[in-house]
Amino acid sequence: ESIAQQITDAPPEAKRGTLRMFGEWFGRAWDNRHTITAATASDNLLEIRFDGGETLCVWDPEDVVISKGDFRIHRASRVRWQWFYYGRRQLPENLYAI
Repeated sequence: ESIAQQITDAPPEAKRGTLRMFGEWFGRAWDNRHTITAATASDNLLEIRFDGGETLCVWDPEDVVISKGDFRIHRASRVRWQWFYYGRRQLPENLYAI
């Protein structure tokens, strides 16, 4: 079973929460809550989409944990988080990435 399918099949509690990448919070700790709406995988890329229009791209994900209250990817060769500036319209000029 692919990681994308595991995410799709995960319980709702595993699909929402706050985001940290490489130990760094996105925003303040526990300040933002994101909910996964879809996940797809092709070759070495896992793409996870969220309810606010955000996208998390993970290349070469390894050691993935998906349980009732936890969703973690412990290793990846590259990660990109894209989001629209909060409070502004979802237009290309308001799209940011780290």
